[in-house]
Amino acid sequence: MGKLMVAEGLGVTVLPDYSVVGDPLERTGAITCRPLAGDATTVLLVVQRSRTGSVSRAARDLHRIFVERSEEHRSGGRVPHGSPGDL
Repeated sequence: MGKLMVAEGLGVTVLPDYSVVGDPLERTGAITCRPLAGDATTVLLVVQRSRTGSVSRAARDLHRIFVERSEEHRSGGRVPHGSPGDL
């Protein structure tokens, strides 16, 4: 929601770079990423899922992608930004 409000000229927001870089709004110039000098913030993302019941393939794939991206980030690897549908 913050990105849409910024794109509409309703203010500013602080978001992690991975939330902005490669986003369709950023690619069209509606929003811009400006790094913070001396930034040493951390982001904690938690993915929680039920161990009981069935989980859709899409949910399993999304979980796998989050885990893979997290491992790449932790190892210092650059996560490439692909098409809008890529996570």
